Amino acid sequence: VAQWSAMLIVRLFNEETGEYSQFMRREFEIMIEEGKESGDLDLDEEESALLSNVFAMASIRVKESMVPRTDIVAVEVGTSIEDVTQAFVASGHSKLPVYSENIDSIVGVAFAYDLFNDPKSLEEMMRPVNFVPESKLSKDLLRELLQTKTSIAIVIDEYGGTAGIATTEDLLEELFGDIQDEFDDEDLVLRSIDENTVVASGRIEIDELAEETGLVLPEGDYETVAGFLLEQLGTIPSSRDEFEIEGFRFVVIQASANRVDLVRITRYDSDT
Repeated sequence: VAQWSAMLIVRLFNEETGEYSQFMRREFEIMIEEGKESGDLDLDEEESALLSNVFAMASIRVKESMVPRTDIVAVEVGTSIEDVTQAFVASGHSKLPVYSENIDSIVGVAFAYDLFNDPKSLEEMMRPVNFVPESKLSKDLLRELLQTKTSIAIVIDEYGGTAGIATTEDLLEELFGDIQDEFDDEDLVLRSIDENTVVASGRIEIDELAEETGLVLPEGDYETVAGFLLEQLGTIPSSRDEFEIEGFRFVVIQASANRVDLVRITRYDSDT
């Protein structure tokens, strides 16, 4: 099925072919039917769904794939970094539109991973954003997002107002089903910034931290980075809290009322 799906997807996203015609669709349907009858194409349920999704996406408009206006989670220009961080944590999203005065005036987008750079303001981490009409074909928008290496677009209605947002993740899910977001619960972050600094999920085990990054925390009655902090502090720290403990500097990037979610850890020379 990979060969058949690949043929469809290449046709679907090839600019030179122009509109994906009904004739082209019927041509592929006949090829698939013949493949099934001859036994050359044995599709299971998942594979059949993929081919159906490829066919369907040829005519789907962005309006049908977008997150609607009423479901948008956004932050206003001037929002504090602490509140922006909380918005990321509460929503579970890895990117948030930024607006001025109201949702019809979106001026940029903020990405959660830019919090790793310790920005001093929302404006410092804000990036430009593209606007697309809701009548645009989803396949065309997905191709553009992939080509420009961007992952979000603001969808506008015929009056210039915000109709919704469309992301690469949402569009790819039209083809392949659910795709995990950067901060889905199953994901644990462990990212080296330099030889002495890492960003880690609170649930990362200290043995894994040492093995993967070379940063060795003191041993104790705990298994995770969050457990180490709770043991040392005797309380759950808040976002933006900073601590120096046994040769390490900790900056809490994300924390909720009952857990530590994301921490920046820097090893330093305590004699300096």
